[in-house]
Amino acid sequence: MAELGPAQPADASEVAGGTQPAAGAVEPGETAASEAASSSLPAVVVETFSAAVNGTVESSSGAARLDLPPGFMFKVQAQHDYTATDTDELQLQAGDVVLVIPFQNPEEQDEGWLMGVKESDWNQHKELEKCRGVFPENFTERVQ
Repeated sequence: MAELGPAQPADASEVAGGTQPAAGAVEPGETAASEAASSSLPAVVVETFSAAVNGTVESSSGAARLDLPPGFMFKVQAQHDYTATDTDELQLQAGDVVLVIPFQNPEEQDEGWLMGVKESDWNQHKELEKCRGVFPENFTERVQ
């Protein structure tokens, strides 16, 4: 093994007796900055995510989404009036905003139908059992 002097940096594989450079070792003359520049990954990644705790969506911005129903997925706005024909359906008027939530039993979801609660009903009652219902997706348009 060669004697190390001030001009010769110790390579981890040399110290261990190997001949290959250690993974991530910087060759003489190569700087950490040039190594980072050649990497395909960014040096720093900062991202914020919402988290669901006990069915309540929380975000880093505080109470921004705390007033939404459990399992909230997205909002839609009724483009046409819809007259409910069954007790499990929502009555919609054009302009109503509906908070879409998942079906309790996904097997009960018919194609083209969504489960939700009118935003006005949710804000007033905060009660899913009495306010939720199904409605035809093609009477609505997604918002936000």
